[in-house]
Amino acid sequence: MAEQKATTRPSRPTIDTVTDNVPPHTGMIENGGLTNDPRPTVSGRGDPGSTIHLLVDGVEVGTVVVGANGTWSFAPTQPLHDGQYRLTARASNEVGMSIPSTSYSIQVDVTPPSQPKIESATEGAQPTLSGQAEAYSTVAIYDGTTLLGTTKTGIDGTWTFQVTSPLSNGTHALTVTATDPAGNTSARSDGFDVTVGPVTPPVPLAKAVLDDMGHDSGNFNFDRLTNDGKGGRLLTGHLMGALAANEKVQVSTDGGRTWFDAVMKSDGTWMVTDLNEHGGNWTIQTRVVNGDGVTGPVMAYDVELDTTSPDHVLSAVRSGNVIDVSFASKDMMVGDAINVMIGDHRVSYNLTAADIAAGRVKVTIPAGIAATMDEHTSYGVALVDRAGNISDYLVTKFVEKNSEGNGGSGISYKITDFNNEAPREIAGGIPVNFGVFTAVLSYKPTVNGKPIDQGVRVKGGSGADANEVGLV
Repeated sequence: MAEQKATTRPSRPTIDTVTDNVPPHTGMIENGGLTNDPRPTVSGRGDPGSTIHLLVDGVEVGTVVVGANGTWSFAPTQPLHDGQYRLTARASNEVGMSIPSTSYSIQVDVTPPSQPKIESATEGAQPTLSGQAEAYSTVAIYDGTTLLGTTKTGIDGTWTFQVTSPLSNGTHALTVTATDPAGNTSARSDGFDVTVGPVTPPVPLAKAVLDDMGHDSGNFNFDRLTNDGKGGRLLTGHLMGALAANEKVQVSTDGGRTWFDAVMKSDGTWMVTDLNEHGGNWTIQTRVVNGDGVTGPVMAYDVELDTTSPDHVLSAVRSGNVIDVSFASKDMMVGDAINVMIGDHRVSYNLTAADIAAGRVKVTIPAGIAATMDEHTSYGVALVDRAGNISDYLVTKFVEKNSEGNGGSGISYKITDFNNEAPREIAGGIPVNFGVFTAVLSYKPTVNGKPIDQGVRVKGGSGADANEVGLV
């Protein structure tokens, strides 16, 4: 007798459960529920031996044969993306007759929340923390790897949490994670330091910058190259950043052995007087210190002391309003200068690399000064280095008056200082530590029995040889 095939539809299949297999929320997903499992297991009942076609939003994703006990189970091979899905099981028999189940809806969410953050914490061993995370997420608070507790966010994503077990003394780097309702967990937040117990005073953040140094001799106002090491120089500067409460600026000029408190001005600048004498190079140090004695970064400014005068010029010949000056190039540097003094007027010329290489330069007298000169006008020429040290002045012209007297008496020198002090009369010798002058001789002088008929070179600087007079 031939086998009889089914001629009726199979029974309507059912979808009884959809199971989430991904932590933290595993188990049954309710109809219309949320899951973070992109391949949940779908299970149900049907006629033994019938074929179940599983459809996702009407598209078949796989089949399974109902077992002898009338149950079936299937997990999609391709993962589902974020979104809402409608699952349907359609049963078919060997003659192709089929019938669908009722639908079962799930919502898939496999995207973790954005990184949460801790924004503030109160003081004490049981601080209250506050921050931001994804709306309706669960925030877990950690001290290192230790879970301190959890809290939930509202619609605006804000959260607060009070630590219930007192934290030990010291600094604790607290972090948080956020887990959304589907069970996806964010990356950990950045660490937020909470200090319990004795607090280390904060380090000052502002820096004291040196702007100007008094007694900075030479051609440049702030190159920290000087020939003056005396005490009493004024130091001024400004702040990078602002002083906090009980903070002050301090300055040291003796390698940090002693520190002077600076005076702060209303415009944010500071000033202090260096009382130390300096016999060689030194360093100016500045810092900001708070009321607890904690210091911020120390700034250091090296100062070079140079008290050696350059050699005198070799010659200085005037032609009209131009003075042709020659000098020994050895030890000369760009920035050194030629000084020409004509009466109360000074003409200064800064040497270039080409001038130094040539050992010679022509200095032009400005027209206004040249107009006051005649062929009998005296002038002095000297070299001035960058530190302000002046060589001997070479006087290449002098005015001779009626000869009278003998010996060395009756000489009167009219002195005009390099620093432009008022001229002063000094009789009976060449003054110590002068700069520039014109010489008026009241008699016809001689040196070593020879008449001075070309001019004189007078020793500049200071010391025992300050009164040297010699033939040009």
